[in-house]
Amino acid sequence: MHNTNALLNEFYDIIQDPYVKMQETKGSRYFGFNCIFIPEEIIHAAGFTPVRILGVYNDDQYNETYFHRCSCEFARNLLHSYLDGCYDFLDGSVFSQCCDALFAVYQNLEKMRKNVYYFWTPFHSKPSGFGSEWANHFIVKKINEFIHFFKDNYQIKITNNDILESMKIYRENISLLNKLTDYYQQGLITCIDYYAIRKASLFIRKEKHNALLNKLFSGFDLTESKGNNHNSRKKLLISGFLNADMEWIHYFYKMGIELVADDLCCFSRYAGYGYPADSYPADDQNTLMLLAKRISSKKCPVKVGSNQRYEDLIKRYHESGAEGILFFIYQFCDIQALEYAQFSHKFKNEGIRTLFIQPSLHYKDSGQIDTRIEAFLEML
Repeated sequence: MHNTNALLNEFYDIIQDPYVKMQETKGSRYFGFNCIFIPEEIIHAAGFTPVRILGVYNDDQYNETYFHRCSCEFARNLLHSYLDGCYDFLDGSVFSQCCDALFAVYQNLEKMRKNVYYFWTPFHSKPSGFGSEWANHFIVKKINEFIHFFKDNYQIKITNNDILESMKIYRENISLLNKLTDYYQQGLITCIDYYAIRKASLFIRKEKHNALLNKLFSGFDLTESKGNNHNSRKKLLISGFLNADMEWIHYFYKMGIELVADDLCCFSRYAGYGYPADSYPADDQNTLMLLAKRISSKKCPVKVGSNQRYEDLIKRYHESGAEGILFFIYQFCDIQALEYAQFSHKFKNEGIRTLFIQPSLHYKDSGQIDTRIEAFLEML
């Protein structure tokens, strides 16, 4: 049996200053992506390590040459991180149209850097919008263009077998993360360790993450509960965009909150949706259709209609046993803020208590947020 604490430390080591470590690594090839709708398996099949791009600029004094101060704080942070050289180690980057602010990040970078790609996906508009047959065929076409991007710019030919092998690895990762969630819900792992392990998957190749997870599971003591203490902590579902910031996870835990489930961009929205039940296909187009269907199954307020989003949140809420929903959104993220405005009265009618907080990307020691959370928890 392995030392569980030592294995957990491996995950924490991965998420500690990951971009700095990548800059210092010789011989590795990294490719950045910014969105859950990117076909990450194609990057993996090309031999790169897909890396989730998170803002790392540690100052709020952004240069306003490219963005107004009332623009999305994350988008401003992301652009400044690129301009300051934080991502110079990347061999390329791919963006998708999450929102107008991140599209503006792409438009600026495309003029300044080589090998910056934009992956188009449809928006929600029935009957031909996201998730429709037409949309899936459109995504297949765009995946094919992305494959040709690697051939044209890196002289890398990606075969159908390469993609199938990557899909097999990603399918295993989804299965292992589901197993991790089961262990978390059983109280076999703490909230903080749970999210740290999941965050690690954003910065390493999935086969390495799979190996670490399998090693961790073999060392678990399945008889000892050391995670969730539901009697003393308030159980919440968290939704929105946390930027995979572990300081906030620690903060919520310190405030007496157990995040029993999430609807966060970098966690469940990212890895919570598997491939369709179809068997592995033999020809190229069917392989890409499986990828397209996985992409279009993901539920994000940018792409999915409000009724689907509401039903998905309600389902997560009841299945998790949460006592309330915490909407966490950084300043000027209009799309997710508008979603809360649309849903809040519906949740109230259902008897579900919600709290909306919109902090700065940089300042986490807000007494106002402390007070609001304390008052919210007392109402549960």
